[in-house]
Amino acid sequence: SNHYCDEENDHHEKKKYFSSVLRLSSSGVRMWTHYDIMDNVLFQLKGSKNAVLWHPNQYKNLYMKGSSSQVVDIDNPNQKQFPKFSKAFPNAMLCNLEPGDALYIPALWLHNVQTESASISVNVFWKDLQDNFYAPGDPYGNHDLPIAHALLRDISSFCAELHSLP
Repeated sequence: SNHYCDEENDHHEKKKYFSSVLRLSSSGVRMWTHYDIMDNVLFQLKGSKNAVLWHPNQYKNLYMKGSSSQVVDIDNPNQKQFPKFSKAFPNAMLCNLEPGDALYIPALWLHNVQTESASISVNVFWKDLQDNFYAPGDPYGNHDLPIAHALLRDISSFCAELHSLP
Protein backbone atom coordinates (compact mmCIF):
# COMPACT_ATOMS: atom_id res chain seq x y z
CA SER A 1 0.00 0.00 0.00
CA ASN A 2 2.93 2.40 0.54
CA HIS A 3 3.84 1.95 -3.12
CA TYR A 4 0.36 3.08 -4.15
CA CYS A 5 0.56 6.14 -1.86
CA ASP A 6 3.95 7.11 -3.29
CA GLU A 7 2.62 6.86 -6.85
CA GLU A 8 -0.44 8.92 -5.96
CA ASN A 9 1.68 11.58 -4.22
CA ASP A 10 4.14 11.61 -7.14
CA HIS A 11 1.26 12.12 -9.60
CA HIS A 12 -0.13 14.94 -7.44
CA GLU A 13 3.29 16.67 -7.35
CA LYS A 14 3.68 16.37 -11.13
CA LYS A 15 0.27 18.05 -11.58
CA LYS A 16 1.50 21.00 -9.47
CA TYR A 17 4.61 21.50 -11.63
CA PHE A 18 4.18 24.43 -14.03
CA SER A 19 7.45 25.21 -15.80
CA SER A 20 11.21 25.52 -15.58
CA VAL A 21 13.00 28.48 -17.10
CA LEU A 22 16.72 28.38 -17.92
CA ARG A 23 18.23 31.84 -17.45
CA LEU A 24 21.57 32.70 -19.12
CA SER A 25 22.78 36.24 -18.57
CA SER A 26 25.88 38.36 -18.75
CA SER A 27 27.15 40.62 -15.98
CA GLY A 28 24.97 43.64 -15.20
CA VAL A 29 21.69 42.31 -16.63
CA ARG A 30 18.72 43.30 -14.46
CA MET A 31 15.31 41.67 -14.42
CA TRP A 32 12.73 44.41 -13.78
CA THR A 33 10.72 44.43 -10.58
CA HIS A 34 7.71 42.16 -10.97
CA TYR A 35 5.70 39.46 -9.24
CA ASP A 36 4.74 35.96 -10.28
CA ILE A 37 1.38 34.41 -9.44
CA MET A 38 3.05 31.10 -8.66
CA ASP A 39 5.54 30.09 -6.01
CA ASN A 40 8.96 29.49 -7.51
CA VAL A 41 12.54 28.70 -6.63
CA LEU A 42 15.50 30.35 -8.30
CA PHE A 43 18.49 27.97 -8.41
CA GLN A 44 21.84 29.68 -9.00
CA LEU A 45 24.14 27.32 -10.93
CA LYS A 46 27.02 29.54 -12.10
CA GLY A 47 28.00 33.15 -11.44
CA SER A 48 26.31 35.41 -8.94
CA LYS A 49 23.14 37.48 -8.67
CA ASN A 50 21.66 39.95 -6.23
CA ALA A 51 17.95 39.68 -5.55
CA VAL A 52 15.70 42.23 -3.86
CA LEU A 53 12.32 41.03 -2.54
CA TRP A 54 9.38 42.98 -1.18
CA HIS A 55 6.25 41.77 0.58
CA PRO A 56 3.08 42.28 -1.52
CA ASN A 57 2.05 45.09 0.87
CA GLN A 58 4.65 47.27 -0.92
CA TYR A 59 2.69 47.10 -4.20
CA LYS A 60 1.67 50.79 -4.21
CA ASN A 61 5.11 52.02 -3.12
CA LEU A 62 6.66 50.19 -6.08
CA TYR A 63 4.31 51.79 -8.64
CA MET A 64 3.09 48.52 -10.08
CA LYS A 65 1.21 48.39 -13.36
CA GLY A 66 -0.11 44.88 -13.71
CA SER A 67 2.66 42.53 -12.59
CA SER A 68 5.54 44.94 -13.35
CA SER A 69 6.90 48.04 -11.63
CA GLN A 70 7.13 51.34 -13.46
CA VAL A 71 10.36 52.08 -11.54
CA VAL A 72 13.00 50.82 -13.96
CA ASP A 73 16.16 51.79 -12.07
CA ILE A 74 15.72 50.75 -8.43
CA ASP A 75 19.24 51.93 -7.58
CA ASN A 76 18.56 55.50 -8.77
CA PRO A 77 14.79 56.02 -8.97
CA ASN A 78 13.36 59.32 -10.12
CA GLN A 79 12.18 60.66 -6.73
CA LYS A 80 9.93 63.29 -8.31
CA GLN A 81 8.16 60.72 -10.47
CA PHE A 82 8.15 57.96 -7.81
CA PRO A 83 8.16 59.65 -4.37
CA LYS A 84 6.68 56.63 -2.53
CA PHE A 85 9.48 54.33 -3.72
CA SER A 86 11.72 55.47 -0.85
CA LYS A 87 9.15 53.93 1.55
CA ALA A 88 9.52 50.52 -0.10
CA PHE A 89 13.27 50.12 0.09
CA PRO A 90 13.60 49.92 3.91
CA ASN A 91 11.15 47.00 3.72
CA ALA A 92 13.20 45.14 1.11
CA MET A 93 15.01 41.87 1.67
CA LEU A 94 18.39 41.66 -0.06
CA CYS A 95 19.89 38.32 -1.09
CA ASN A 96 23.17 37.46 -2.75
CA LEU A 97 23.03 34.23 -4.74
CA GLU A 98 26.18 32.21 -5.43
CA PRO A 99 26.52 28.82 -7.19
CA GLY A 100 24.58 26.19 -5.26
CA ASP A 101 22.20 28.68 -3.63
CA ALA A 102 18.42 28.48 -3.99
CA LEU A 103 15.97 31.31 -3.32
CA TYR A 104 12.30 30.59 -2.63
CA ILE A 105 10.11 33.38 -4.05
CA PRO A 106 6.52 33.17 -2.78
CA ALA A 107 3.65 33.93 -5.14
CA LEU A 108 2.85 37.66 -5.40
CA TRP A 109 6.12 38.73 -3.73
CA LEU A 110 7.69 41.54 -5.73
CA HIS A 111 11.27 40.94 -6.77
CA ASN A 112 14.10 42.38 -8.82
CA VAL A 113 17.24 40.43 -9.76
CA GLN A 114 20.55 41.71 -11.11
CA THR A 115 23.35 39.53 -12.45
CA GLU A 116 26.71 40.38 -10.91
CA SER A 117 28.78 38.05 -13.10
CA ALA A 118 28.04 35.83 -16.12
CA SER A 119 25.30 33.61 -14.81
CA ILE A 120 23.34 30.43 -15.31
CA SER A 121 20.25 29.86 -13.20
CA VAL A 122 16.95 27.97 -13.33
CA ASN A 123 13.52 29.01 -12.08
CA VAL A 124 11.03 26.27 -11.24
CA PHE A 125 7.39 27.36 -10.93
CA TRP A 126 4.53 25.35 -9.44
CA LYS A 127 0.77 25.78 -9.13
CA ASP A 128 -1.36 25.90 -6.01
CA LEU A 129 -4.71 26.17 -7.82
CA GLN A 130 -6.46 24.00 -10.40
CA ASP A 131 -5.22 24.40 -13.98
CA ASN A 132 -8.33 26.25 -15.18
CA PHE A 133 -7.56 29.19 -12.83
CA TYR A 134 -4.37 30.11 -14.71
CA ALA A 135 -3.98 32.07 -17.95
CA PRO A 136 -3.22 29.75 -20.88
CA GLY A 137 0.10 30.38 -22.61
CA ASP A 138 1.84 31.93 -19.59
CA PRO A 139 5.24 30.15 -19.37
CA TYR A 140 6.59 32.45 -16.64
CA GLY A 141 3.62 32.39 -14.28
CA ASN A 142 3.29 36.16 -14.07
CA HIS A 143 -0.04 36.85 -15.77
CA ASP A 144 -2.80 37.72 -13.37
CA LEU A 145 -5.48 35.08 -12.94
CA PRO A 146 -8.19 35.41 -15.62
CA ILE A 147 -10.88 35.49 -12.94
CA ALA A 148 -9.14 38.53 -11.35
CA HIS A 149 -9.08 40.30 -14.74
CA ALA A 150 -12.79 39.64 -15.21
CA LEU A 151 -13.58 40.88 -11.71
CA LEU A 152 -11.60 44.11 -12.19
CA ARG A 153 -13.28 44.69 -15.56
CA ASP A 154 -16.72 44.22 -13.96
CA ILE A 155 -15.87 46.54 -11.05
CA SER A 156 -14.64 49.23 -13.48
CA SER A 157 -17.82 48.90 -15.50
CA PHE A 158 -19.94 49.07 -12.36
CA CYS A 159 -18.10 52.21 -11.16
CA ALA A 160 -18.53 53.87 -14.55
CA GLU A 161 -22.27 53.20 -14.39
CA LEU A 162 -22.45 54.60 -10.84
CA HIS A 163 -20.72 57.81 -11.98
CA SER A 164 -23.24 58.23 -14.79
CA LEU A 165 -26.16 58.26 -12.35
CA PRO A 166 -27.66 61.67 -11.51
